[in-house]
Amino acid sequence: MTKSGFKQFGYAQNPDSIIWAVTNDGMLLSCTYRRESEVVAWAQHPTNGFVESVCTIYGEKDADEVWFSVLREIDGVTHRFIERFPPDHWTTVDDGADYRVTLTYLDCAVRQEMGLPTLVVDGLDHLEGAVVSVIVQGAEQAPRKVIGGQITLDYDDFPGGGDHVIVGLLFTSRIQP
Repeated sequence: MTKSGFKQFGYAQNPDSIIWAVTNDGMLLSCTYRRESEVVAWAQHPTNGFVESVCTIYGEKDADEVWFSVLREIDGVTHRFIERFPPDHWTTVDDGADYRVTLTYLDCAVRQEMGLPTLVVDGLDHLEGAVVSVIVQGAEQAPRKVIGGQITLDYDDFPGGGDHVIVGLLFTSRIQP
């Protein structure tokens, strides 16, 4: 993971002690440290892009936010995106939340509460020309291409009349022991 060397570090203390690192080849890494459990664990955070920079700032609810700059190629053009892990990104598994609708599983994502089912999701100018993943009420839908800053859904995309829509770029995560 660190063969290319480190370019930059950031440190988040709350809710967990995590060192964030950007490598010279554009990877985002983290090292979690928990003294009481004697845990030191490195993780790689894959994205479809080149991570340029990372920083941490004090966030809401006594939880630090992690911000990073990523270069992504969309429709043949390179764009710079400023993205973040919001404080609620680190929701614990036992808090009773419905993770299918509360967590974001995509990069460069837009989350919208649609109210009544609608066919058009707009506000996607930053993804113009990209084929995006769509999650409606926690269920993955067929990919769509962003045209004119929007995508069009089918009513079939709203299982049970769902109104939570997330649109963004897909990434793949792997868990290894």
